[in-house]
Amino acid sequence: MASNSSNPYSAYVEQLEAQVYKTPSEGFKWRLVALYILNGLAVIGAITQFTLLWIDAKRKRNESLWLFRLVQRPQGRFIVTNAKVAHCIMSVVCLAIGMGLYWELWKVYIDHGSQAMLGAWQICPALAFYTHGWLVSWGQLQAYLLTPDQINKHMLTPMVANTLFVGGGILMGAGLIASCVTLTHYSREIWDHYVVVANGLKTLENNFNGTVDIPGLFALQPEIQAISRTSQTLKTATFGVTPFIVGGILLVTVVNFGSIALTRIVRGQIKQKFEQLQKSESQWTQESIVSIPADDRRRSSAGQSGGRRESANGTGTRSRNNIRNMSRDGIGSQVAQARQIMLLQKAERDLVVISAMVGSVAFVATGLTVWSIVQQTLNRTFAWPVVEFGLLSFNWLYAGVLAITYCFFCHNQWVNLTPPASANDSKSRQNSMQTSAVMVSLQHPSSSDNDQSTEKVGGDFTGSQPSSWERKGSTSSALDPLAPAIKPAHTPITIPAGAGSRSTTPEPTSQPEEGSTRILWGNHGQNMPPPPPSPKANEPINAFFEQSSGQAKRKRLHKRSATGFLPEKGVQLKEVFPGDAEVWKDALHIASQDLQSDVPSISASIVKHITTTLAKAPFNVDDLSTYQATALSLRDRLGKKWQDTQTFYTEKNPKRVYYFSLEFLMGKSLDNALLNLGQKDEYRESVSKLGFQLEDLLDVERDAGLGNGGLGRLAACYLDSMSTTNLPAWGYGLRYQYGIFRQLLSPDGAQLEVPDPWLDHSNPWEMARLDASVEVKFYGEAIRGEGGKGPGAWTGGLDVLAVPYDLPIPGYKTDNVNNIRLYSSKPKKAFDLASFNQGDYLGSIREAEEAENITRVLYPNDNTLEGKVLRLKQQYFWTSASLADIIRRFLKLSLPWILFPDHVAIQLNDTHPTLELMRVLVDEEQQPWDTAWNIVTRTFGYTNHTVLPEALEKWPVPMVQHLLPRHMQLIFDINLNFLQEVEKKFPGDYAKMCCSHVFDRVAYLAIIGSHKVNGVAELHSGLVKEMMHDFVDFFGPDHFGNVTNGITARRWLLQCNPGLADLITSKLASDTWLTDLYRLKELVQFKDDPEFQKKWYEIKAQNKDRLATYIEKNLGITINRKGLFDCMTKRLHEYKRQTMAILAVIYRYLQLKKLSPQQRKNVVPRVSIFAGKAAPGYYIAKLTIQLINSVCKTVAADKDVSEALQVVFIPDYSVGLAEIIIPASDISEHISTAGTEASGTSNMKYCLNGGLLIGTQDGANLEIAEEVGDENVFFFGNLTPDVPALRKAHHFGEARHPPELTETINAIRSGLFGNPSVFEPLLSTISEDGDYYLVSDDFCSYLEAQKMVDQEYLDTPSWTKKSIHTVAHMGKFSSDRAILQYAEEIWNVEPLKVPPS
Repeated sequence: MASNSSNPYSAYVEQLEAQVYKTPSEGFKWRLVALYILNGLAVIGAITQFTLLWIDAKRKRNESLWLFRLVQRPQGRFIVTNAKVAHCIMSVVCLAIGMGLYWELWKVYIDHGSQAMLGAWQICPALAFYTHGWLVSWGQLQAYLLTPDQINKHMLTPMVANTLFVGGGILMGAGLIASCVTLTHYSREIWDHYVVVANGLKTLENNFNGTVDIPGLFALQPEIQAISRTSQTLKTATFGVTPFIVGGILLVTVVNFGSIALTRIVRGQIKQKFEQLQKSESQWTQESIVSIPADDRRRSSAGQSGGRRESANGTGTRSRNNIRNMSRDGIGSQVAQARQIMLLQKAERDLVVISAMVGSVAFVATGLTVWSIVQQTLNRTFAWPVVEFGLLSFNWLYAGVLAITYCFFCHNQWVNLTPPASANDSKSRQNSMQTSAVMVSLQHPSSSDNDQSTEKVGGDFTGSQPSSWERKGSTSSALDPLAPAIKPAHTPITIPAGAGSRSTTPEPTSQPEEGSTRILWGNHGQNMPPPPPSPKANEPINAFFEQSSGQAKRKRLHKRSATGFLPEKGVQLKEVFPGDAEVWKDALHIASQDLQSDVPSISASIVKHITTTLAKAPFNVDDLSTYQATALSLRDRLGKKWQDTQTFYTEKNPKRVYYFSLEFLMGKSLDNALLNLGQKDEYRESVSKLGFQLEDLLDVERDAGLGNGGLGRLAACYLDSMSTTNLPAWGYGLRYQYGIFRQLLSPDGAQLEVPDPWLDHSNPWEMARLDASVEVKFYGEAIRGEGGKGPGAWTGGLDVLAVPYDLPIPGYKTDNVNNIRLYSSKPKKAFDLASFNQGDYLGSIREAEEAENITRVLYPNDNTLEGKVLRLKQQYFWTSASLADIIRRFLKLSLPWILFPDHVAIQLNDTHPTLELMRVLVDEEQQPWDTAWNIVTRTFGYTNHTVLPEALEKWPVPMVQHLLPRHMQLIFDINLNFLQEVEKKFPGDYAKMCCSHVFDRVAYLAIIGSHKVNGVAELHSGLVKEMMHDFVDFFGPDHFGNVTNGITARRWLLQCNPGLADLITSKLASDTWLTDLYRLKELVQFKDDPEFQKKWYEIKAQNKDRLATYIEKNLGITINRKGLFDCMTKRLHEYKRQTMAILAVIYRYLQLKKLSPQQRKNVVPRVSIFAGKAAPGYYIAKLTIQLINSVCKTVAADKDVSEALQVVFIPDYSVGLAEIIIPASDISEHISTAGTEASGTSNMKYCLNGGLLIGTQDGANLEIAEEVGDENVFFFGNLTPDVPALRKAHHFGEARHPPELTETINAIRSGLFGNPSVFEPLLSTISEDGDYYLVSDDFCSYLEAQKMVDQEYLDTPSWTKKSIHTVAHMGKFSSDRAILQYAEEIWNVEPLKVPPS
């Protein structure tokens, strides 16, 4: 809490918190994380060791996994402790308690949580470590006391030694338990008092009114005294138990280090006993071989030691009986010695590995823990660096000791069980085969001649196991005297393959190959055939038929890999063919003849598609079929250019731009493609000769339902400009089945939404790429990586297929054809036949419906939780599939990941996440966290389009955790890392940290995950910096920039206004202005030319007539073509203030009603044209549409004003409709509240077509005014800096509505325009709810601007001159300029022109 100099309690609160919450050293948090990881690894290791011990005990059937056991020895009965078992059990306990301690430290010192249990957690590790060491040491003491040849050398008798050790241990343990109870009790008591004091002080601080509350302070005095009294008691108790702790440590440490001396004695005994056994064994073996009949000896030397073959006269059986009898008499002492050695080996392993290392390290850690507790209890400075070093060192050593222990254990338990790979591995083994063959049955006198031996081919063993770990066979020698001399009873005996044997069971049918071995596991099992080999992953499924057919599999001549085909270096892609190259080349040459640009070739291509692709006869062809065939014919030509472009890019390997946008408002493609390819005249002639009109075919085409407003149209313009400027680029979006919606109007004028079936007649421009489909996962479970930064896992859940469709985007007068890849969601399992057969017909397609809903519509209504989930699904589905495609393309290059940003630039068109690339790099590509984040930030650029709250969307954390669990983990980790960086750069600035967290703010996540953030107009970019000032402070101002939006003149002048485009081309003597829009400035010299003005005016009149005809045909409203066409066409939103526009129309209507008929004739006739869609869940915007239509209906019915005023709302606004409306406008409305519109592009389109602008000083309006001059723009309203004060005045009820607005609202409420109650929620946003968008403040200024428009329009030459001047100064607002600015300042991408084919 920040201190307040005027509040005396603040200092007390800060002082109290500083005493209680000790600030840890820098990096303490991450060292705690390191301790967690080390503890976790150690726990896993300890559990693994215990599991191996359990397996060991199960195999040694004569032993059990005991912890304490009463043993009878010559000196009496002793309780023997199994040091290894005690070590394993207590390791798990100690490490678990250690993790609890670290968690408690985190809660206290990082999260500033309760300290009530801190004392208990701090002493518990000491108690656990002490118990651990005490038990292990007790086991070591028993091993020392009970060692053979050492019993009579002890200073104390075993009974006395055990009594002293147990008694001392219990005494020290009691001291530790007492300290644990004491610390727990008094720590909780101190914390309880502190909570009372802290709450009391905070209450006094909050209630401070300038006067100190003395009684309140006195009321807290008893609690403060109690804290001091309890702290003193705690100190005394701590000093009282300290001697017990130190004594216990010394006692156990002495035993631990004393046991090291025993290891030397044990090691010497092992060596001595082993040499004795070798000498005895060698002597006995020679005597045994002499007594074996020669026939059996030959068979033994041939390798038949494990068989049961007898000679004809039965000498084999007699020989073995003789040998068995000899073993009972002659080898008994050797067996006893072997058992003795095995016991000594176990003692050595326990003492060397566990005693000398683990015990010592454990008690050093105990001492460090106790010392830290004493220091903290004395209220001295808590020496975090020392304590941390001690604990961290202990954990590292502990983990190392465990690893060494496991290595010893695994070596001693498993290496000796591994049979040799071959009988010929060593010459020395062959020399001992005779001895091994004889000794195979010596150790089990109970075995009879009818026993069967277990045979197995291979390196593993099966069958029943022997009952003891006594050796049944041995090798000739052991080079290492400390190596294990006793092997388990099922240690394999190796005999050469091919040495036949006779057995009571049949031999397996499949014999081992030459050079392989048979391994016999004694005579306690049965002959087992070798298991069939496991099939390999690359084996065919139906291998039987492939092997039996006798035909070799045909070799493929060409194969496309998972990442795409790349030839060898130096080979051109055009020269690579799957089969016969000459056949391919001839076929391609013939196919290219059909793609010629002359009229006969075009006609033939159209007819071919009509008769083959569409399978229609000429007499049955209509406009739709001809349009489809024409589009397919043109797509063939685009496809060839697209192939050449992509092949050229692949060969040159340039850095590519990938433009991510959820919207691509493409409009109609046929006319645009014809213009860009320069083939409109040829196709017009061809279609005409076939009996159709090109204009009719253009009308048949439906707008692609891939966008809604200016955002999507901007993306479409940018893709067009990228192709025109020859930038290697791709667009990525979604293929919506029904677009956003088709807008209809109800009888009362309300908006109705119905599906837009734009794909009903298929889309001839798209090319499905089914082979490039990818899977996208939702839901499931996620596991964080190690330390939060390691590779994580994401399993389970629902997998959805992303099927790509490509749309070619041709450049204007260039051979470059770029691409938009749109993904459609398809189910991985389209139909559940089992559910269908059970009668659950809906359930059989439920999964398919859930998958397909993802790309069903654009921007589903998010007023419900399901809508929010679907929107998030759309974003992730699209980004995941798109990045998978980009990564696939990058992997073809076989380059390191650090070079990814040098080949890929991704631009986010609005607030879209960068998380998926981070997940792929960390989880799938195993990249280090910092490297992955560096790649991400260098790859992405982020374009912010508005500062409105809904654009800076927030995702509910539980929703993201449920839908994308792994990504939520990444968000938390990214947020944590970023806040740590903020803290380092701005230490102590917690306000900045609070404002910088990103875990639920998509825009913030896009900012920190991008290397550049740009606004889309100068004013807007400044507002972004102001709003994101914390990020500007962190990254610096260069992280933020501006790229003012632009539009393409090919679509928005050449295509939609061909008459004006032809006039401009004729005056400029070329059409190069279409790619260099700054050339329009040359028109300024003609603006005073009356002849040029006349032609200009006539073209405007023709466009107005075209629009009027459309309205009359589709809406039945007769339009006054001499009126001023006032257009406002954009999506409905409160900040765009269509509400203010219609209120001004109502006010105009009311004033007209007050005039006489003669006065009305002197008024400039006005045609107010509205168009746009409101989001389905945007109730206020939909009410605005209904009010516009109600006014339209009222005005149309009033014959008194029908000549002076007309109001029209054109439903289902689209790109195609905009191409009709925009060229016809005289004035266009761009009247958003100052500071709310980022840029706008409709203002640019209207001005480029000769319409003047009325608007506020917002967005790109300001920059347009800078270019065309303020005298050619009609500005009104308050400025951006005035907005906060005006909103504050409304909030506190200080604002007053002007009488003009009051009159207008009263007219609505009077019922003049229908049921007033319907519009009351809309009017309340202005009159009662604070008027957030300042309609009342700008209303009068808006009316004055409209009067100026009327006055200027009366002067036709002056108006026309303004129109020409405006068009001439629109060069800055070209999308070509914007794209080249992006390429230079953000993407670092160079143009790459495709050479003509």
